[in-house]
Amino acid sequence: MKLPPGKERAGEQESKRGGVTASALNSSLAQWLPGSPAPRRPHSLAHQVVLGVDPGLATTGWGVVEKTPSTLALKAFGAIVSPASQWLPERLCQIRRDLSRIIDIHRPTVLAIEELFFAKFAVSIASTAQARGVILLTAAEKNLLIVEYNPRAVKMAMTGFGSASKIQMQSMVQRHFHLKELPRPDDAADALAIALCHIQTRRELLPI
Repeated sequence: MKLPPGKERAGEQESKRGGVTASALNSSLAQWLPGSPAPRRPHSLAHQVVLGVDPGLATTGWGVVEKTPSTLALKAFGAIVSPASQWLPERLCQIRRDLSRIIDIHRPTVLAIEELFFAKFAVSIASTAQARGVILLTAAEKNLLIVEYNPRAVKMAMTGFGSASKIQMQSMVQRHFHLKELPRPDDAADALAIALCHIQTRRELLPI
């Protein structure tokens, strides 16, 4: 039933005097409910801790790079490996659990991830997409800024050549960080390349 104009205004005034709107209540609840994401930390281009991730169901490569106005430092890198003998949900849980621990330890300000791109192999597309979804979910739960790059953009940023080979990419990563050996496994080297690509291009995207 539609109230007369005077009654509507009275109701609005009573609402303002006596309580809060549903949207205001939801907003206040979100600030204290357990599990609510913490406010995103300011993202400074002068000082960045970038977590690069190369998604994969069997192997997810990761690498943490810290950039300050005067230094570029490799903090850590490695791979999350989920055995094919495990049940699929267990493999996805392992990726989420291990990535969450990596984020808690190294406290990155941004997660840079490779875009999903396959010219063939539908099975690989499906499994990588599942792992990538878990990675994005974990980063969102940690309230991280997320940026993505396609493989060609990463190769261009690292070598100036969009069709660079894996060994060329690994060699450039090795040179950047003055490593004695090529970074292994390959997935970790790819993750470091993605992190370096973000630092060099400073591409800022809206969170996914």
